[in-house]
Amino acid sequence: VKEELYMNRKRMVTISSESMCSLCNKRIGTSVFAVYPNGTTLVHFVCFRDSQNMKALRGSPVVRGA
Repeated sequence: VKEELYMNRKRMVTISSESMCSLCNKRIGTSVFAVYPNGTTLVHFVCFRDSQNMKALRGSPVVRGA
């Protein structure tokens, strides 16, 4: 497990002025970013966080008032 973590942390991602967020399709620019485990999907960190929140909401049961 430690070896796998080391290898994943060792990977390099090149960001250029043309790099685009895969979720919002805007340029990454100087924003904080995240890379998905596949190593090629690049997103703004805020877009990543929002997408994770949406997954959590989709998995929640809908509670309706009585």
